[in-house]
Amino acid sequence: MRVWIGCLGCYNGGDLVGEWVEAGNATDFEADFANRVKVPASHIAEAHEEYWVFDIDESPWKLGEMSPSDAEAIQELIDELRENCLEDAYGYWLEVTGEPVLGGDIDAFRDNYVGHFPTWRYYADEVAIETILMSVDQAVANYFDWEAWARDLAYDYHIVDTLQGVYIFHL
Repeated sequence: MRVWIGCLGCYNGGDLVGEWVEAGNATDFEADFANRVKVPASHIAEAHEEYWVFDIDESPWKLGEMSPSDAEAIQELIDELRENCLEDAYGYWLEVTGEPVLGGDIDAFRDNYVGHFPTWRYYADEVAIETILMSVDQAVANYFDWEAWARDLAYDYHIVDTLQGVYIFHL
């Protein structure tokens, strides 16, 4: 993820003074801002000591303005989730729960994330086969109402339907 870090004082004064950097280096850039960015003559060091992330590129989630340290922390979270291919799922979790990206309960996400499946019906059928129908005689299993099972099971989950399949979370 890349972020545009700028001088907050200059921004409020009508000047865009800043630079695009990798989010993982945001606090290092902030510390060396004056040496790395050409600042206008109106930039007074004492009055312009606060820096802010005004734009974000290549983020998997919808993010607004933030501090450079928050941008760096979000990049660390993205890297951790990306290692386990969970960054999309976490984005949908944020939408479902309304939690902020930072300060959200990552453990609750891990506890409640069921998985990513081609369809809800695919998941519901697998659950039925592995739980209910595993110990039932085939003659009885033939009368199992798959549609009713999937419909009723859906009340216990939050299902996010996407073009890439469904992301399923416990309620």
